[in-house]
Amino acid sequence: WSSDVCSSDLAEKLHRLNDERRATEAEALRTIEGQIEAMTEGAPACFVLDDAHGGTEGARWHRGVIGILASRVVDKTGRPALVITHEDGQAYGSGRSVSGFHLLDALTSVDGEGEERLFARFGGHAHAVGFSLASERVGELRARMVRYATTTRDVAEVVEELACDAEVRLGELTEPFLAALEQLGPFGNGNAEPVFVSRGVRLSMALKVIKERHLRVMVEDVADGVQFGGMAWSRRTDWAAMAQEQGWSSGDLMDLAYRLRRNWHPTYGGWELEIVGIRLSAT
Repeated sequence: WSSDVCSSDLAEKLHRLNDERRATEAEALRTIEGQIEAMTEGAPACFVLDDAHGGTEGARWHRGVIGILASRVVDKTGRPALVITHEDGQAYGSGRSVSGFHLLDALTSVDGEGEERLFARFGGHAHAVGFSLASERVGELRARMVRYATTTRDVAEVVEELACDAEVRLGELTEPFLAALEQLGPFGNGNAEPVFVSRGVRLSMALKVIKERHLRVMVEDVADGVQFGGMAWSRRTDWAAMAQEQGWSSGDLMDLAYRLRRNWHPTYGGWELEIVGIRLSAT
């Protein structure tokens, strides 16, 4: 009996801690998305984002989630990313990359660029790295990484290819399905987040353009009427321009490629589609 109680208490604690991690991750991701949106000169060849850069004084991202945050930036933008948090004058970072951009080689190169080594320590491999350096040198790291990524390869060549894992109907995205998907995480190098395809879904509302380039969509399964909202972020492709050029409108049938995201907002949260590919359906 006591063993069962202890097991139940432990499971409850783990569940609570996991919810707290997700909430922390979601809040930091909103800040990161704000930083990216505020970039007036467009997306750099490599993102270097930190919790002291343009953020609220005292705001800190937990070191346990910065690797996940870097993966999220790569997913959204198709470009390599370093995400950094600060603690007592030291900056601790985690990075994720895309096919064709060797992240450890990049860090090795920028570390030896000047007379004095940039990092206190760093390590990893082609797709994932960890590192630390003095907080005051993060601006220098940002400049070096952007310069390295820009001059080493053409930005267009660094974009991750879109690979899809399974074709599903929107009506199959049930609560048990979504709960099982959550159990597969956390996602990252060696455990890639699934990309799903749904064909012939109907645009159930007019498209809404967000900040002149992103698309907010509402789609429904033509077979059973199940609806999902989603965002198509124009960081690899200008979806708003494409929608206008091709005349997409309510009632059109579309093919979608997407990842599934849980929006943790207390008022309008829920599961959404993070659309990475959208086109008029041939069916």
